[in-house]
Amino acid sequence: MAPRLAGKQEIVVHFFCISVQHIRSLLIIVAEAVGYEIPPDDLKFLDEFRHLRSHYEHWYDRLPGKTNEVGLIAKAQTATKYWIRGGLQTDGKDRIIVIEPKKSGPVTHVVVVTNDGMARIERIASDARVNVKERAMERVRAHYTAAPQNIPSPNTISDDLIITVGSQLVCQQG
Repeated sequence: MAPRLAGKQEIVVHFFCISVQHIRSLLIIVAEAVGYEIPPDDLKFLDEFRHLRSHYEHWYDRLPGKTNEVGLIAKAQTATKYWIRGGLQTDGKDRIIVIEPKKSGPVTHVVVVTNDGMARIERIASDARVNVKERAMERVRAHYTAAPQNIPSPNTISDDLIITVGSQLVCQQG
């Protein structure tokens, strides 16, 4: 895989993995704020990108002779030959195979850095946005239903405190 993804493309893939980790973290924060539970399979899918990010950031530990070389180097030795292969591999669907070195033994992760993977990330983010928005509106509605005296008069809200979130008008009092 190294010759095909050398240089600039590896940088893009690494940045993509970092971005997916930030998306995952932010989705968790906003979902928790409104009581929405992101499906565990979706969180697990997003978390797989962490292993590829870690691979790029800790490659030095995976060089031949280092403690975690199993994450980058595959070796085979017979009576007549010594074979060594380095770098990341892909499977038949062009997904990247990452070997995570662990004390208990190597763990294989399949990271979907493909159009299908991007489509799933977009679906996860879109589903979360819809569910978070719905729960946030329910909470705002419940708050003002329970305490209608707290509903601000439209005359007291200045234009600079009115923002749009999704398709909902939100008033922010300072």
